[in-house]
Amino acid sequence: MKNPGREKFALTPTTAHPKKPVEPKFAALTKMPETPEELFRSLALTVTASVSQHDPAGKKSQKKQEYALPWAGFESWRDARKRLEHFEHAFKGKIVWAPFNETVANDGPMSLNAYPGRALIERVTNEGDANLEAKALTHKGPMPTSPAEAVARWFDLGPGSLSSLDDDKARKLAKKTVTVTGFVGDPKDHKDSIFDARDFGIGLTAAEMPDTILSLNRGNKKSKHWLTGKHGQGASSTYQYSDLTLIASRKIGAKKVAFTLVEGGWDKENGVMAKTPTYKYLTIGGKVPELELPEEQFPAGTLVRHIGYNAADLFNPFGENSLYGLLMRSLAEPLFPVWLEMFSLRPSKAQGYPTFPGFRRYGRLIRGTVNSLERAWAQTLKKPASTSTVEEDASLDEDDSALDEENAKILHRASEYFQLPTWDYGARTGVAELGRVKITYWVADPANRKKPGAPFRDWRDVLRNWVDPDKTVIMTLDGQTHAEESRAIVTGQQGAKLWAVGRYMVVQIDCNGLDPRAKYEMFTSTREHAKETPIKKMILEELVRRLSFDTRLAELNVQLAAADINQPEDTGETISSLIKKYLKAAGVSFEQLTRKVEKWTDVEVDQKVEATPRELPPIEAVDPPTFVRWKFSGTSVKMHPGQRYSFLFETDAAPPYWNPEDQAVSKIKVTAHGVRYVGAGEMKGGRVRCHFECPADVAVGTKGFIQVQLEYAIGAAKMSPLPVEIVEKPKPKEKSRGSKDDKQPEEKGESSKVIKVKVRKKDFTEVDIPVVTPQPVKMTDPPWATLGWPHDPHKVGFSIRPVGGKVHLYYNAEFPPFLDLKRKMSKKSLEDEFIRRYQLKLVLHTIFTLNYELFDEDDFPEEQKKRVRSLLCATAESLALATKSEIEIEAKVKSEDTTSLDTQVAADLQAATASTSHETAYRSA
Repeated sequence: MKNPGREKFALTPTTAHPKKPVEPKFAALTKMPETPEELFRSLALTVTASVSQHDPAGKKSQKKQEYALPWAGFESWRDARKRLEHFEHAFKGKIVWAPFNETVANDGPMSLNAYPGRALIERVTNEGDANLEAKALTHKGPMPTSPAEAVARWFDLGPGSLSSLDDDKARKLAKKTVTVTGFVGDPKDHKDSIFDARDFGIGLTAAEMPDTILSLNRGNKKSKHWLTGKHGQGASSTYQYSDLTLIASRKIGAKKVAFTLVEGGWDKENGVMAKTPTYKYLTIGGKVPELELPEEQFPAGTLVRHIGYNAADLFNPFGENSLYGLLMRSLAEPLFPVWLEMFSLRPSKAQGYPTFPGFRRYGRLIRGTVNSLERAWAQTLKKPASTSTVEEDASLDEDDSALDEENAKILHRASEYFQLPTWDYGARTGVAELGRVKITYWVADPANRKKPGAPFRDWRDVLRNWVDPDKTVIMTLDGQTHAEESRAIVTGQQGAKLWAVGRYMVVQIDCNGLDPRAKYEMFTSTREHAKETPIKKMILEELVRRLSFDTRLAELNVQLAAADINQPEDTGETISSLIKKYLKAAGVSFEQLTRKVEKWTDVEVDQKVEATPRELPPIEAVDPPTFVRWKFSGTSVKMHPGQRYSFLFETDAAPPYWNPEDQAVSKIKVTAHGVRYVGAGEMKGGRVRCHFECPADVAVGTKGFIQVQLEYAIGAAKMSPLPVEIVEKPKPKEKSRGSKDDKQPEEKGESSKVIKVKVRKKDFTEVDIPVVTPQPVKMTDPPWATLGWPHDPHKVGFSIRPVGGKVHLYYNAEFPPFLDLKRKMSKKSLEDEFIRRYQLKLVLHTIFTLNYELFDEDDFPEEQKKRVRSLLCATAESLALATKSEIEIEAKVKSEDTTSLDTQVAADLQAATASTSHETAYRSA
């Protein structure tokens, strides 16, 4: 059913004079509560209103506004405490605040979550479980073995359903299963917010509450494999962030509604305050209170209302500091869609119209990060992304989250499986399987879809509604994000080295396929991070390896790094000749210069990097298929113990024949003997990349094979075996300094070119000096966003980045000290020479930096990153000052001293060497 907020009112004639704003009328509180029923009605029942608001200027038509407040007579979140205190004084019965688990030492589970937003997500998880429990009540036969199987069987939500379900159906399903409502006031008052988690699931009776939602670590869900929960903490971490928590529930078929209030208190013993709080819930005569109430006033299910919740900063409509963004990131691939509504408790304006406390800011459908990315990918494949825009204030939109997906474009998507090896769990378990994970990644298009031709969007803006932009590798379990890992795994020098494209990537590692013991080894109960174990390390190392095989990622990395950078035509040769002259004048040892520069190739201006392997044409599918074969030119494979290798098989079978997730149901099966099959990716163009590992303890000389088998009819199959021979690990080849270009095969089957410098004599004019072309970048250029530079030009000097096996030097063309010194040149004609010399000094500095160690400031944690950038800014300013001094001196003494350049250069190089040494010492520290 459409929300009234979407209805559009007919235009009314404009008036020439302004009209008084219309305030909403809410039900008032008739009296302070003195009975349990009055207490419930004064705190649990939301009141609503709607108005047709006038345009203050009297020029536009009326606008319908929807309003809601948490309870009748609402003034602030502090109402709840006042009403409770009045009830406690006026009620004649016996009020007892019962401690959770019947013990005063119950604060441990309450304090596990370190962030109030994350704690709230646990409530949403419980909402989904409540809906599954409702279906389990009437289910006959074997129970589902996982939450995913349960929603597929009971709600017809199979794999990928939430990404393809149309908006109306998804919204309707969300509103009758899992909802979240926020009432937020002044963000400066950290407790000025109320958050409701309301499900329409199984519900609870008053008798059931103490052993379920009001208990800790009871293990009620431990053996229910169809539910997500397992630790028995019941989202208890939310209590520490709430002034009061109201819990109300009606069990399916019950006439009564049970309710209570929860609070944390600091008890005193002999006048001494306890070290930790004790959490207790309200009882009347030792029992949870209940009352009869019409079902239309409170339908079956559970409401948990967090009053005075410490999360007023979650009011933003988008991004990291928004409940919308938090739900998207935390529920990466939820079992159910979630309906989110946010109401403002402050007077304000929306679309030019005045608003009052209780105004509905927006309603949004939450599908989760993974489903939204899959939805965007499907839209990308169908047609170009929409260029429609979203209004600044989406107050009356029923669901404007769909526009995010329509405007998003995905440049690339891939998915693969990784079968982990066996593992020694110790204790009585011993050696057993770890299971497998599914690795999926997406590359979002940084182009501004709303303004074609505009500069790239900042990478944070591109990703902020899907993931934390600094933690773009997410590990999920049962659809929830259990850990967020640094994007340096993808972008960093110690990771996949995809620094340009990696900024726009989201990676999901789906851990549903892990053994339960492996899941326990991997994750904490708070779902805030993964344990630092060898299993996690093994998975992340395999992720980096799999990314290195993706040639499309390599292409995108180059394209995004080089986007819209224009260079002077002769920069390379000019820089090269000047470097030779500078080095000769400085008397720098050539051995010192080339010791590590050997591995870098020249960067050519306005040319693409070395070609990546051409993409093979797709194979046309036929039915029945006629062949399957390994794409391998040799007769046998040689692998050494501990080595990992990947091979392609190709076939004219259609994609449905291949199921990388479950080999048991796949009509194309991959087997291995003597080596381990560790997973594969999706079929693309009739080809599949399969990954294998040679066990470290296998004996040299062992023979085995890998085989792909195609079952194209009942009892009929085609197969292609490939022999494998285990050999000793080859010794690394010694590199001779005088040798020319070598090509050494890498494990992934590609080659990396190593450039050697040919030295005939110590004459620098005979040396092929490596050229690193300086690339100026302005704030309006797309690379500024790709590089992740701050928006403040004062904080960026230059950066050194590897792209496609080559070194790129980017410098800030709008660096204020650089522009200021350029303008201060004594002659206008010297400004161009200033730029040329400045670029030269940056190149010299870069060469000496490479001689020690290439580093990317993006590899550092945030605080260190700022310090490194400050150091690079100081270096850039020093080089600019040295450039100005050099040119001014030259201009003055040119008629008398023709060697001034060489003399000055020697001093510059000594300064550059010293500066590099300082940077190296800083990095070591």
